[in-house]
Formats: sequence, C-alpha cells, structure tokens
Amino acid sequence: MIIEKIPIRLPYLNLDEIQLSKSMKSATGSSHMNLNDSQIQILKLMSQGACIEQIVNHFYQQGKMISFLGLRRLIEFLVEERLLVTIQFARYFKKKDVKERGFFSQLLGQFSKPDLSEINVVGELSHFPFFRALEPELQKVFFENMKVVSAPSQIAICNQGHIQRALFALLRGEAQVYKKSPDGKRTRIASLPQGSVFGESGFFLGEPRSADVLTSESSVIAKFKYLPEFFDRQIQKEKAESLKKRFWMVHSLMKSEVFNSLPEDCFDSLLFSGELKTFSPDRNICTEGEFGTTCYLIIQGTLVVTQNGKSIRTLGQGDCFGEMALLLNQGKRTATVKSQTECLVMEIKSESFYKLLSQNLMLGCEFENLALERWNYDLTKY
Repeated sequence: MIIEKIPIRLPYLNLDEIQLSKSMKSATGSSHMNLNDSQIQILKLMSQGACIEQIVNHFYQQGKMISFLGLRRLIEFLVEERLLVTIQFARYFKKKDVKERGFFSQLLGQFSKPDLSEINVVGELSHFPFFRALEPELQKVFFENMKVVSAPSQIAICNQGHIQRALFALLRGEAQVYKKSPDGKRTRIASLPQGSVFGESGFFLGEPRSADVLTSESSVIAKFKYLPEFFDRQIQKEKAESLKKRFWMVHSLMKSEVFNSLPEDCFDSLLFSGELKTFSPDRNICTEGEFGTTCYLIIQGTLVVTQNGKSIRTLGQGDCFGEMALLLNQGKRTATVKSQTECLVMEIKSESFYKLLSQNLMLGCEFENLALERWNYDLTKY
C-alpha cells in the first residue's frame, strides 16, 4: 500500500468557514487545529480527492513551497479526529509498535519459492535503476548469486545495528523502514515500494544496518550475496567504473552531515534521482542571492562557502549544499559555494528531488527536519 498514491476522501467540510477562521474543528468540536495558508490549500485539494503525490506536485508546479511536516501534521489530525473517510490512512498513521514475525536471514529456508511463471526475474531486475547502471559483467555476477523467495507480512529483512553483507530487491510487495528509539520502539520513516533496491552500505561497506526494514504485505524478494573474492577485487582495482562510483556515492552519503541520519535503505531512490558532475577548481557552483533549482552532494574534492564575501566554512566529501534553497528559502541561495579543487558532485534537480519526496511523505519530513536543523545552526553560529 503506497499511501502517497491513494486518493484522500474527506467528509463535507465548510472550507469558507475554515479559511475565514484559519482553524478546523474536530467532528465533536472538542478540539481544533490552527491552519496556515498552505494547509488550507492542501485541504482544498484533499476535498477534490487528490492524493499526497498530487498535492506535492501541485505546489511544485505552482512554484510554491510545501511543508512536508505541515502536511503530515494535518493528516494526523484528520486521522485522529476521524475526519478521513479513506480507511488506509487510519491504518497507516495509527500509532502502534510494530511486531515482527521473524528475521529474514534466520527464516530464509522456511520461506516458500514463489511462482515465477509470471515474473521474468532477470528481465525485471535489469530495468531497476541500480542494476541498469551496472556493466553487463557485474549484472551477471549479481543475478547468478541471488535467491528469490516469498516472504509474508511483518518479516524483518534488515535489523538496525546488525552487520549483514547482503543486498535486497523488492520484486513484489512493499516494505516499511523504521528507526528504533533507545527504548526499542519503532518509528516509521519511509516506505519502500515494489522496485526498490536496498541495503547498499551493508553490502558495499560492511556497515551495521541503520534501520529496521519490515515487509508490510506478502512480498517477493531477491537476496544477493556479497562475494569477497569478486567485489573486493573489483573495488580495489577500480576496474568497474559504475561500481566504483556507486561505492563512492554510498560512502559519501554515509559521511554526510545532512543525509547520514537517513536510513541507508532509502539511498537507492536518492542516488538515482541525481546526476554525477565534475567541476574544475575556482568555479562558482552556487552564488549568494541568485535563484537555484538544484542541491549537491560532494563525492570528491573541497569547496569554500562564503556569505557577504566572508568565508564561513569549507566543505568536503559527504557534505551537502543547496538543499535549503529547495526546502526553506523559495529557491534563493543563502551563500556562494566555490570549488577549491577539482570536484565530483551529485547534482539533484528540484524536479527529481520533489518527485522523490512526493512519493515518500516520511522521507520528506526527514529532509525538512534536517534542513531546519542546519538552518537554525547557521543562524546562531554566523
């Protein structure tokens, strides 16, 4: 169930009264929520049956910024006060601790072999962005060393903190990504739809899993083994250019001040929403006061950030810049960023950025929280 694509159904609401009072009452009148202009516009779109993806795209096409946190708060109020007719939202946003039924790797032998008569596994996987970016020789190694199984709902494919040298592809079904709090409770932060590839940092870097991933419905999953004798040699010798760059990008995301709080299981969508670019030394990539429609992740090289002609910081591998223009500042650049050395960066255009977040509300909320934290830090420090 991809919640972002489900049309929202509301009971009758007096939108004129809501707009006048800038607040919305519960069905019983016992509680209310104050609304800003953006949330009132969202309510109007909801009353027309728009889904989350359409709402975000509407704002983007109008050149307006949308608060993913504000959108989520509005939906949670509607669910809590039973103002949403769409039952899937009540189930999705209901606050409860998710109970898993078992760990994927421990139960692998017990899972049934799926009926593959209607699934061309290799054909479908070849069109996934992750595998499409690989050379044929590498694709072949992956496909010759995979196991495809059917897993029921609420199976933990990845467990936070575990070291698990495996990569996964979701051929059918859906999974949810959860972060664990110190007391062990899970908070859902992202959805992984059919077609997702996840587990890159565990696979390439041997890093502990950064989040729990549980199936949310019966799913068909391909699991790929890490072969040290092959992948170690390829990475060390740097013969496979696409795999080498993939490795660099995953490593940079893991080091990123902005992105390292995100689950690595969301990296696949992020990586393939961007484009690798090389900049020569002494090149202005962003200019203070100008309008910008891109953000950047530094893969290699160093850059200097200046405000009002004064140097305020140096950026290096794993650092991100430009995201505040896309999320918080109506596209206006707050600083100038200039390359010191030759730099390899991943450029993410606003259209791709918002398309990614329009299909994942929780991920949008994570990005907005991170951007706000960085914005507030800069205001107090500089």
